[in-house]
Amino acid sequence: MVFKCVETPGHTKGHMCLYEANKKIFIAGDHILNDITPTIQLWSDDRNPLREYLASLDKVNQFDIELVLPGHRSIFRHCKERIQELKDHHEKRLDEIISILRNGRKNAFQVASQMT
Repeated sequence: MVFKCVETPGHTKGHMCLYEANKKIFIAGDHILNDITPTIQLWSDDRNPLREYLASLDKVNQFDIELVLPGHRSIFRHCKERIQELKDHHEKRLDEIISILRNGRKNAFQVASQMT
């Protein structure tokens, strides 16, 4: 087997995954997890890790993957569906934040305290 390195920034700026095209295996690390959402953290104002994460999901979505080996929890096979679930999750959270901010300016703590 020959694995290809795939840059997948977002969870961390230097996050990497491995893809084996012949066996259709994707070693995902913390990029795609089966039943929890990877943490996306802002470490400085010069990057947009969520934008990077979503772009990395789009990149991975182009691969033909049959088996995902994540860094946490169980292995899984529904990669494209899971990617869509993760994207939908972040879109829903964005909509919720925008709704909260329509009522006036708030700091991050105030926004988080009103989220579901």
